[in-house]
Parts: sequence; C-alpha cells; structure tokens
Amino acid sequence: MEREPSHLKQFIARWRPPIDAALEAGLDALPAAEETRRAMAHMLLAPGKRLRPILGLLAARAVDPEVELDRLVPVMAAIEAVHTFTLVHDDLPAMDDAPTRRGLPTLHILYDEATALLIGDAIFNLAFHLLAKALAELSRPDLAAPVLLRLTRATHLVVEGQLMDLALEGKPVGEKEVTRIHELKTASLFEATLAIGGLVGGGSEEQVEALARYGYELGLAFQARDDLLSVEGVEVVVGKPLASDRERLKPTLIKACGVERTRELAELHRREAVGALAGLPGPTEELCELARLAVERNR
Repeated sequence: MEREPSHLKQFIARWRPPIDAALEAGLDALPAAEETRRAMAHMLLAPGKRLRPILGLLAARAVDPEVELDRLVPVMAAIEAVHTFTLVHDDLPAMDDAPTRRGLPTLHILYDEATALLIGDAIFNLAFHLLAKALAELSRPDLAAPVLLRLTRATHLVVEGQLMDLALEGKPVGEKEVTRIHELKTASLFEATLAIGGLVGGGSEEQVEALARYGYELGLAFQARDDLLSVEGVEVVVGKPLASDRERLKPTLIKACGVERTRELAELHRREAVGALAGLPGPTEELCELARLAVERNR
C-alpha cells in the first residue's frame, strides 16, 4: 500500500520483518524436502502487503495499548499463511488461471498444476502448525477454541465464495450477488483477522465484535477497490493480470453496477469501517488510515 503517514509507515516497518521471520521459522520447522520448502517459500515469502497480520496486530493494540505485540506475531503469521493458501488455489488453471501473483510467476507456471495444488495444501497445513504453536506459547488455552472457530469458519466461507464466483462466471449478475461473493471471499477473512486480534489482545466481547465489524466493512471496501483496479490499474504496479476478469466474464461490481457505483460503495464501506472503531480503548489511527488506503491504493 502507498502514501502511509509516518506513524503507519513506522508500524509496518517495525512489524513486517518479524512477521516474515515467523513465516520463515515455520517453514524451517517442517520436515519438508528442500524443493518443497522452496516452492512454499516462493509464494509465502514473496513481497506482499502482509495486510492481514498488520491488521491483527493493530486490532490487539486497539483493545490494549500495552499489549506485547511480539508475542502475537506468530498468530498473525498463521493468518497470512491461510491467505497465501487461498491465493495459490485461486490462481490455479481450474480457478482464475493467473500467470502472476505479487509480481512473480504463480506456482502452476513455475512448476505445474499438481505441484501448485499440493503446495497450497502444504501452506494451509503450515498455518495451523504456526497457530497451534503460537497459542501454546501464549499459555492461553481458553483462546484456542474461539480463535480456531473464527479462522476455520472464515476459510470455509472463502471456499464458498470461490464456488459462487465460478458458478456465476459469464452470467448476468447484480450488486447483491457480487457483494455476497465479496463477503465470502474477502470480508470473511478480514473479519476473522480483526476478531482474532481482539481476542488475543484481551478484548471484551463487545470490543471483539466491533473489530470484526471493522474487518467486514474493510474487506468490502478493499474488494470494491480491487474491482476498480481491474479497469483503472496499471498491471506492473498491481502485480497480477488485470484483463483476466473481463476476459473470463467474472462477476465484479464493475460488471454489476458500473464504475461510479463501485467507487461509491468503496467509500461507503470505508466510512462504516471507521465508524465501527468508536469507543475502543487503544489507538485506532492506523486502522483508520488503512481503511483510507484500502480505497485509494493503486495495487
């Protein structure tokens, strides 16, 4: 993301390296052959925003300004691994058939489709390896069930969203259908990330639900901007093909309701996201800025 104010830039600069280190440490702990590890690392450690783990850390701090964020990094790395698994599978020829992701060749291009499928499975497994270890080290057994329920539910909803996305390819769609796909494929994992951040940060039920609402609205704003980038973006900046959605007749907000309505929806969801943060005891400035950047970004 771009144009971050200095405080947000500083937060990202401070916590992105530990997130990457936690992902790499998780890879190193698995009994993986060198080629398997290399293939997993190709996507897992590829340059990315690390938006979800950053959001999770900010959520924890929003409920407790004094929370020890370094202890929570492995939990957030697990969420990044789940996100990466969904990207690997989304890019497969049977799904979106994308040749690049994060500016790099996708796994089925670099290797083959079967390898990409299995590496996606391996990254998904790594996510729960990271999560189990992280929750054990937090010495909070009471968190295991709510965190796992949030994350597994969100992952299932992503799958449901992809099924709906595929089923509606080439068919007439309205705003309602596309919004439902966005709720499932994007907003569900954002919502879970923010809720998990609130949970491991020690937030109350009301605070966790407020953060979940922020995550849901942020996800819808983020995806609306993604649809705008498919017609307004620059491919080399975005890091993935931009014409494929149009060529495959994918269900997008642009197709359903046009550019101006899509832009209006992005701003509407941004405002709703920011509104959900009112009353949280910790700092929320960075979360507000991330909501703004979600609808202004060029990649």
